[in-house]
Amino acid sequence: MKRLLVLLLVVSSVGADAMASDISSQICNVVNLVKYIAGAVALLVLVILGVELMVSGSNPIQRTELKNRILMVVAGMFLILISNYIVGIFLPSAAACPLI
Repeated sequence: MKRLLVLLLVVSSVGADAMASDISSQICNVVNLVKYIAGAVALLVLVILGVELMVSGSNPIQRTELKNRILMVVAGMFLILISNYIVGIFLPSAAACPLI
């Protein structure tokens, strides 16, 4: 009876580790998917803003506004780049997400 109890405890702890590993891999997949989608959107917005900047001509107010928007998009792209480290602060098990 004692051996059966020990065996059940060992099996349940192994199952819990496997479940935690599976959840961690799912979190990694979601983080990577969101990161790639956000990066693609940011790149598209950056291209559109660049075209608008070239077309804006000599309107200084519009050029200044577009430059500020471009700066914000670049800052957002930087946050996307370091998103694994940000997630690692709150979820240390997901900090080592492999980059696909």
